Amino acid sequence: MATGNGNGGNGNGIGNAIVDPGAEEISTAPAAVTPQQENLFFANSARQHQIDLQKLELGFLGKFFGGGAKAGTNIAGFTAGVAFVLFAVTFLIKGEDMATVRSGLLSVITSAMGYIFGASRKD
Repeated sequence: MATGNGNGGNGNGIGNAIVDPGAEEISTAPAAVTPQQENLFFANSARQHQIDLQKLELGFLGKFFGGGAKAGTNIAGFTAGVAFVLFAVTFLIKGEDMATVRSGLLSVITSAMGYIFGASRKD
């Protein structure tokens, strides 16, 4: 005959469960956070997420040269600067092939400068 407790009469029902005396009690107190603080938290989280996405999109070289439309101009400026420093260093080095090196570096400098000033007029 069934006892009506839904477990087939074997005595393992919820009423026979052992209660852990060290268990935490359920708190009914409201959180100590205002709606404004919650909105500020989510706004900051969204802003940080956008920053993280931009870092991932830029990649390793993008951290130095930037991204988007300015990246090419930044790389050309960096190339022109390095070539100019190397051009100046060639005057300190004695050698018969320095004129050829200077000519090559000067062409790199003028090409980079042409790209920089030509890129600003592309609309």
